[in-house]
Amino acid sequence: MIRHRPAVLLAVLCSPALLAGIVSGALIPSNIKSSSTPAAFRGQIVEAINKEMAALANGKPADQKMAREHLIAEAEGHDGVTATPEYQAEYATDIAAALVPLTDARRPLRVRLNAAVVAGRVAESVHGAGAADQFAKLSEALLKDKETAVVIWGMKTAKYAVGRMVQNGGNVSAFDKLIVNTVKTNRGSGPIVEEAYGALTLEPYQTSEQITKLTAAVLPDLLDLIQLRTEQYRSQDLPPSPLAEDKVDRFLPLAGFPAVKASAQTKNRTLKVMGEMTCAVLHTIADGNTSEDLIAIAREDGSAMLVFGEQLGDKTLSGAGQGIKDIPLNPASDQLRARCGGLADALKAMGVSIETPFAVDNGSSAGDNGQTSTEAPAVAGSGK
Repeated sequence: MIRHRPAVLLAVLCSPALLAGIVSGALIPSNIKSSSTPAAFRGQIVEAINKEMAALANGKPADQKMAREHLIAEAEGHDGVTATPEYQAEYATDIAAALVPLTDARRPLRVRLNAAVVAGRVAESVHGAGAADQFAKLSEALLKDKETAVVIWGMKTAKYAVGRMVQNGGNVSAFDKLIVNTVKTNRGSGPIVEEAYGALTLEPYQTSEQITKLTAAVLPDLLDLIQLRTEQYRSQDLPPSPLAEDKVDRFLPLAGFPAVKASAQTKNRTLKVMGEMTCAVLHTIADGNTSEDLIAIAREDGSAMLVFGEQLGDKTLSGAGQGIKDIPLNPASDQLRARCGGLADALKAMGVSIETPFAVDNGSSAGDNGQTSTEAPAVAGSGK
């Protein structure tokens, strides 16, 4: 569980408007929401959306609040009627198109933020109907916004759009790269990286039968995101929300593993990236950053390497992971160096050389003292 959220996000998430849920006085009749052919009612749907959009764009704060509530609520059924997947797909298409003009940078922040909240909440609602990819273009605009609060909701929207784009035959490469670049641009925001990891670990799809196919499409960019975070650790610029890495620690060795082992190149790059991140975290702790969160994520990193070893049938890698998983609350620097060195040796024996931030000892590889070269060659085919 991620513990820290900026006040601006808490204000949005915990506002009475968002906690109110389904509001009374539905705008779109039940017979349309229960229809299997909602396109026949597109005019009524668009008319209801546009009425609320006018209030969202030009109304007083109280009017904007009510319009936001209505637009979110209309994605669902009401009065005992369940919205059909066909209706939700139609609603997603219509509202996404209507929201795009409100993301223009010349619009007031309040308007852009309200539009972003509606996008994120409706994308979540229609995700089960397979319609969240309708919000891809909209989320791209939100991710490029200059205000952190808008970007956060853009990333929440992207989280639901990514997987559906793959499932519906879309090319997510450029979209995924925008997600990674957005984290780089907003490197001080914990919630943005948390949601980015949620998008690229396919958080809404953990029980999907198509998880392997989805993972293969996003894995290269997920590894790029992990590398970006590793660079932050190495630069002694402690990344916000270190517990965000828990998502990849739990995803890649388990749900994502079929895609990881699909080729030697992919497997080796994954082990290299995860190994370097693990050692970067250990080095940050060795430098005196012994916060509870950092210790916790170092242990999770160790657990991930342990499971990788079990999945690959490599007891040495599992043992190295176990050693990191078991680090105490106040580990000595030499102990952390040794744990990193043990991991580097285990990976080297598998043909994967990693760079570590720990000081070298006469250029030797890791031995009993756990030191390893900081200039190890990149694994073949890593692409980095």
